Amino acid sequence: MLLHQLSLYQFRNIEQLSTHFADEINIFYGDNAQGKSNILEAIYLLCTLKSFRGSRNQELIRWNQPEGFVQAEVHRREIIRDLRVVLSGNRRSVFIDEKRAKSLDETFGHVHAVLFAPEDLAISKGAASIRRTFIDRAVFNAFPGYYNELKAYDQALRHRNVLLKRDGGSIPERTILDVFDQQLASLGARVMARRFSLIEVFRPIFRDIHRDIAGLSRDADLYYDPSVQPIGGVEESALEAALLSRLQNELRKDVGRGFTSSGPHVDDLVLMLDGRAARSHASQGQHRTLVLALKITEIKHLHTILGVPPLLLLDDVSSELDEHRNNQLMEHVVQSAGQVFMTTTDPKSMRLKGKTVRFCVQAGKLISELSS
Repeated sequence: MLLHQLSLYQFRNIEQLSTHFADEINIFYGDNAQGKSNILEAIYLLCTLKSFRGSRNQELIRWNQPEGFVQAEVHRREIIRDLRVVLSGNRRSVFIDEKRAKSLDETFGHVHAVLFAPEDLAISKGAASIRRTFIDRAVFNAFPGYYNELKAYDQALRHRNVLLKRDGGSIPERTILDVFDQQLASLGARVMARRFSLIEVFRPIFRDIHRDIAGLSRDADLYYDPSVQPIGGVEESALEAALLSRLQNELRKDVGRGFTSSGPHVDDLVLMLDGRAARSHASQGQHRTLVLALKITEIKHLHTILGVPPLLLLDDVSSELDEHRNNQLMEHVVQSAGQVFMTTTDPKSMRLKGKTVRFCVQAGKLISELSS
């Protein structure tokens, strides 16, 4: 899987940009706030239709411009695709080989990327929502149809919450609520089943990689911690029955609060270190090692699923890691044999073997290019 060429127009601080990339390592360097991360954000947008900064179109389109676009030529084995995402108003329109995509199923699956940004270092010790985002991104990368499943659950959750608040603290009509509860339980069970499945695949890979980085004396693990504990296994039917029962039993409490208190929207991913919860017991350096092991696990898992390595996007991560962890990351980057895009303020700190192109970014423009 290769991103052969990229063009940006009126994207963030970039008026116009077009370039070709090396098959192995591409480094964007320069001072802060010049547009390096914007290029990675554009690549991520092509893969997911989302910004990893959670930005709206108005923030992605260059100031005072009506629209912008991101376009790329992608090679996957013998197949070459022209992908374009057009940003206009609140719309994101996708064109594949100059034909407008009619559904999300057409949109996803042409190119996959794993992102590692400084914000990811909060996965281990931050809020549960950060870890849910990590799980959902990883599931989506392996199974693009998950985008629609998660969207459907979020929509059903909003509808139920509106109903809970509608009558000012009174219990909603049971017949109507039963329909919403059944729908939410069914959709929620699918989301939970996807997450359980992913984490079970991740666990042995994660444990091995963590030992590789931290040494054999450190034992790490992870597990999915649902707000609803299923009885009789984690099959989708058991999850649905458990969630439906919880929704019905907690109705009075949910009405009082005005929101649904159980379901995958409040679940968590628990990271363990030497038998204790890492969030409350790990040091700063140990948190970084755990997150590094998680991201490498994601890369290896996706490579196995796709049969080809995904694109790897590293947004100034080297500045957040010490020399040992940086070297471990770079070693795994080289081993992945995939195409790498990384940003840095110090290109000399990037000790990588392989064909490398360095792009100097200044005020939204590529002002020089150096191959090695």
